[in-house]
Amino acid sequence: MKKSLMFLLAILASFSSAAAANSPCSLRSFTVTGVSAVYDPLENNFIPVPISIRLQTNGDCRRDAIQLALAPTSSTPQTGPQVVLTAAGDHILGTIETSGGAVLQVKNSASAFSNNPITSPLGSSGMQTSGPSLQLVLTPGQISIPGSYGALLNVLYRVVHDDAVVTSGSAPLVISVAVKPSVRLAATSNLHLDVGEIKPGKTSDTVSFDAYSNVDYELILSSDNDFTLVRDGRGSPHDGTPYEPEIGNVAITSSATVPGHGQARRIQFSAPGHSGRSHQTFSIRILPFSGVPAGNYSDLMTMEIRARI
Repeated sequence: MKKSLMFLLAILASFSSAAAANSPCSLRSFTVTGVSAVYDPLENNFIPVPISIRLQTNGDCRRDAIQLALAPTSSTPQTGPQVVLTAAGDHILGTIETSGGAVLQVKNSASAFSNNPITSPLGSSGMQTSGPSLQLVLTPGQISIPGSYGALLNVLYRVVHDDAVVTSGSAPLVISVAVKPSVRLAATSNLHLDVGEIKPGKTSDTVSFDAYSNVDYELILSSDNDFTLVRDGRGSPHDGTPYEPEIGNVAITSSATVPGHGQARRIQFSAPGHSGRSHQTFSIRILPFSGVPAGNYSDLMTMEIRARI
């Protein structure tokens, strides 16, 4: 599986100065990086993606600090602790956090800096990259259809000197997340099928498994002995007892040559929806045979899940 990928898009913000505060510090530039990531809804964790802040100052800024806030836009109007990233007919949720884990709530501009805004001290003049840093965090396990999800927010900032605002402005924050097709298989029982005494038409006991997917998928079954029980698991398929695999008591009869598997069986399913999970039972049914000597017969099957894209 691929790990999360990301790239950074630099956006230079415009800003304005306020004459109300008398400070030797001035802000020359403020740059915020947009963020892009790949999200696997079936992964158990998500590595936060950095959104770095770069700013350049003139003068003595040691008594000054910069404050950050988030505001909605017309394309991403939701407010609150979570950022809503949308695609056609679906959405995923994330948060914008500091490197220390503090969540920046999305607030209307009028109240954006209320209730202890994120604040970082400034130092001497020059380019600063060790100031406030943000990161995108996506909650694992959000089953969503594959596609491109996005949000657009405004990063509001202001430089304060002795609690008076020196400079304020805003910069757009573009967030793009590609949700990838993802599939998994997980056994929910012992995977040993017991037929007992072999007779034509007899069905084995069942085993169960879960298929996880956010897209239409197919299950591919391969057999060490061409779907035949052979004596002691080592005989020739021509001297064994053929069987038919079944999922949910439905025979899997569709066969195809699958690279890496030779002759295999396949069955297709639709995506299980926002649960992302489809519970299945599996068994085999013995087909007609004759002239097989007594003994212990077995076979080994392998099941694989593939996204249908």
